[in-house]
Amino acid sequence: MKHSTLRICSFVFLLGALASCGGGSNSEKSSQVIPSDVTIYGSCGNTPNYKNEILISRWKRFPITLYVDLSNAPGVDIGNNRSIYRNAILYSANNWSSAGNGIGAIILVSTPDADIVVRFGSTPTADSFGSTSVVFDGNYKKKATINLNLQKFSTLSQTIYLDYWLKITTTHEMGHVLMAYGHPVSTRNSVMFQGSSIEGPTLEDLNTIREAYCRVDSQSYPNP
Repeated sequence: MKHSTLRICSFVFLLGALASCGGGSNSEKSSQVIPSDVTIYGSCGNTPNYKNEILISRWKRFPITLYVDLSNAPGVDIGNNRSIYRNAILYSANNWSSAGNGIGAIILVSTPDADIVVRFGSTPTADSFGSTSVVFDGNYKKKATINLNLQKFSTLSQTIYLDYWLKITTTHEMGHVLMAYGHPVSTRNSVMFQGSSIEGPTLEDLNTIREAYCRVDSQSYPNP
């Protein structure tokens, strides 16, 4: 099992696409007109971060809702697997809220019409542990789906490694859901680095998501 394949992710954009890269600086934030349904969380200038290594996109505001679909989870009724699946996914989803100021706040719901759905299914490549698809409404994220590789987790469902792989996979995919399109290429101390074995967001990760939500529209990265 090659760990480097964990970070292969695909993205689908509907009802709008990523805005083209453009200018913008922290000094321009004060002159931006903030739409009534978009929330600014905190101040910009959080370092170290890797905002210029990826494209960043954001939700209008938090909290957002999460639905965990275990109907197709492999071995879900074996031993404590149901609790392992649920707890590991929730742990990973909530990890990003440690950025503070309400960033990344998630509410677990019991119906599939949530903002985010995590489920088990196929991924674009057989070696990928997870993939993420995102629907946009204008410049902002509207819906997202995380697919955890059914085949990969079938081989893990009866091993002690199930919890570990769930956490690092879901934490990484939640990073895509919340703010990151692509992967940092030089910042290795990150859950978003391709091939990372880190379970939870690092300082670089948290500062990058803070940079995503200190502005009205963060899709202008990387800055020229």
